[in-house]
Amino acid sequence: SYAEFFAEFLLPNRPVLLSARHTDGWRARREWVRPGANTVPAQPCSEVPDFGRLAALFGSARAPVARCDVQQYNDQERMELTVAEFVERLLQSAAAGTNRAEADNSLPPPPPPPPPPSPPSPAGPGAGVLYLKDWHFCRAFPDY
Repeated sequence: SYAEFFAEFLLPNRPVLLSARHTDGWRARREWVRPGANTVPAQPCSEVPDFGRLAALFGSARAPVARCDVQQYNDQERMELTVAEFVERLLQSAAAGTNRAEADNSLPPPPPPPPPPSPPSPAGPGAGVLYLKDWHFCRAFPDY
């Protein structure tokens, strides 16, 4: 039930892995992935995130991004980026071997963001382990 899910996972902020049985009807399962080998041995699958498609669909949306490898007070360093900027930095750090994402040179470059970019982190624009935080996606993109 939702009450059990809330108490066991949402409230303590515990991660959840949902099986295909729970997500088969999700539009994201069809539109946000592409064929490819997952590089995480414990999670074999034949699809990987399609970062180029995400940037094309949602590139101008602004979202909070955490640098999980940089502490700022008692939390991670945070910045606000467009989804296109996040994807670009994620792919840069994956290519440099500093993030857990697959760099794929066949992806189209993300569209240029309309607003000026946020200032780069002192460690560099693609450095660190990046995490795009929930920015109320359902409200911003109700068709999804």
